[in-house]
Amino acid sequence: MSEQFETKIPTTATIVWKAGDIQGFRPDWTLEQCDDWLYNNRNRIIDRSIELGHEVIETLLEIEDE
Repeated sequence: MSEQFETKIPTTATIVWKAGDIQGFRPDWTLEQCDDWLYNNRNRIIDRSIELGHEVIETLLEIEDE
């Protein structure tokens, strides 16, 4: 058993997006523009990340059951 379960520490997965990540897709944007875009789209990103995360979890559990 892993140490995290022996100590009862809850496990989470955290996704962090930064302005530099957006600038990789929009190199002509300033970091401020990228940061503004992230701020304005944060709820859409969160919602979609949760949806995709559930799909990944489901797929991994199915693979584990094989």
